[in-house]
Amino acid sequence: STVPVNIRYSTIQTSGVTVVWDANGNSNSTVYQLTYSLNANFDAPVTPTDDLGALTTTTFDIGGLTPLTSYYLRIRAKNLADVWTNF
Repeated sequence: STVPVNIRYSTIQTSGVTVVWDANGNSNSTVYQLTYSLNANFDAPVTPTDDLGALTTTTFDIGGLTPLTSYYLRIRAKNLADVWTNF
């Protein structure tokens, strides 16, 4: 797998956002993990989407966000050998 690229927001709402990215040549069966945090260093708190199950699309809705709060996010991909790319 390759690192996903062109991460962007397609919908921004009061307490949520839709995140979209380009697969960068990854197959339709590639599993992605999106992690978001209140801290740009991602040291804490961090919320990974792998707690929500396998994410195999290139779009994800994040809900339950606090209005007027900055969030940082990153995305990585996992290949069929269960190896993650870098964020």
